[in-house]
Amino acid sequence: MRDEAVREGIAGTLAAQAEAFRITLPLSVDDCATVLLSLGIGLGVRRAIDPAVPVQALSGVIRLLAGAVPPREQPVDGPGRI
Repeated sequence: MRDEAVREGIAGTLAAQAEAFRITLPLSVDDCATVLLSLGIGLGVRRAIDPAVPVQALSGVIRLLAGAVPPREQPVDGPGRI
């Protein structure tokens, strides 16, 4: 399956980056890869319907997985909320 190969690629990248930056992921590497792939697909579908949908939420989730707290750029009820 093509998406399995993509997920495995994401998992490999996550594992390498987690090791390089000494990050302990909150889930297994495989689960993190599945979550990121699924969120990316969902965001891509939403943007296909409405190109104005912001992509910052995905980078925020990546920061959360890395243990960082992303800065809140807008109010919770503002544009770009999930």
